[in-house]
Amino acid sequence: MRSMANPCVLAIILASILISSVILASFQTVAHAQTPVKITVSKGVTSNGLYTLKAKFSNPRDSGYSLQSIEISLSKQDITKYKAPSGWMAKTRDGTVSFSTKAMRPGTSATFEISSPAPIFFFRWVVKSTDGAYTDWGVKDTNINWSSATIKRNYKWTFEGEEWTWDPAFSKALYDYYRYKDRPPTDYSVYVTDTYDDKMISSLVDSIREVAKERGWTEWQTINFVISFVQSLPYTSDSVTTAFDEYPRYPIETLVDNGGDCEDTSILAADLIQKLGYGAILINPPEHMAVGVYCTSCDGSYYEFEGRDYFYVETTGENWQIGELPEEYRGTTADLYPLTAKPTITFRWESELVNYSNSYATYKILITINNEGSAAAKNLKTWTAFDAQQAGKVWKQITTDPIDLEAGGTYYWEITLSPPRGKDTRLHIQVYGDNFSTIESTSKWFKT
Repeated sequence: MRSMANPCVLAIILASILISSVILASFQTVAHAQTPVKITVSKGVTSNGLYTLKAKFSNPRDSGYSLQSIEISLSKQDITKYKAPSGWMAKTRDGTVSFSTKAMRPGTSATFEISSPAPIFFFRWVVKSTDGAYTDWGVKDTNINWSSATIKRNYKWTFEGEEWTWDPAFSKALYDYYRYKDRPPTDYSVYVTDTYDDKMISSLVDSIREVAKERGWTEWQTINFVISFVQSLPYTSDSVTTAFDEYPRYPIETLVDNGGDCEDTSILAADLIQKLGYGAILINPPEHMAVGVYCTSCDGSYYEFEGRDYFYVETTGENWQIGELPEEYRGTTADLYPLTAKPTITFRWESELVNYSNSYATYKILITINNEGSAAAKNLKTWTAFDAQQAGKVWKQITTDPIDLEAGGTYYWEITLSPPRGKDTRLHIQVYGDNFSTIESTSKWFKT
């Protein structure tokens, strides 16, 4: 980043999660104390751009156990293809591949290949033995690092009469990760508080802070410098640049895509301002998005939130200053969103009738829960029941033990319930916890 009027070059080192140029080079071997299994991971990028993992699971000769199933979770990444060795069955669900066989005896190994258009930063695996002795091995995390491949961009903008330029090189793996990431139903704060791009944003903020210190800028000037950069990015409509009418972008997407609409530039500006150490919120006037900044030396239009005055910042169009509110939003109300990390829980379910007796119908219910937010969901539980038609009554019900579901995590519950036969009922599921609102889903009414 440098000023053309007064050349002062500052090195901006953007933290990269690396991409391998060598196809399937050996990566690491991990042995976990609770299990006899060893895993060797190879990784690479195919010629058509797919990120590929090969995971070799070895059952040591002296383990004393035969293995029956291996489940590999990619944390909701899109799985394009997978390959298992002969004799293994495979199935996928929501970013998880499960492989099963009759028995993988001591002294043998099996290699599994998984490919995804998005980089696989980590995967989780669970191994179960044929006699159940190791069904409590739990979830094991294996982290993946990728070597460098970058996307170069060039930005030019004007601030206080000087022309500035910035020529960054962004991590392609980090960009691909966010490009394929789900768009969670949220108030947009999750796009600011997501942590995977913190190092990249912080490196840019450090350079801005260094420029501000060298120039002796006030906080008003420092914030306006950030705003002038963001305002210089072209406005682009989601419906034109993506296949969606509404597609909020994470900060690195807005930077690499060289622009976005009002929520995209507001998310980017809010992230930069907050990491500079200033309080920030998102401001949502009718059919618009902007930023509010807590600034002790600013004046103009502001919104009061939790006892503080947040001055309005327009991020679309150039030359807007802190506190300048466009005429069309004067006298209107706006929703205010704090930039607080929080869970965003979604779930889906499927059920299957597995048995009939003279008295009961037995159903197996698979519940898949995703945390698409930026903070862990605390004490998450599910309540599953077959409702009776009388209000408040159920035929059968069960509540799961609480778990903490980390940001980006997926959890599965397989539940079996047996309501009485010949009754009018519906399946009713609620998901609730300490730090998110209860969500629920019901089936149509039917007769068991």
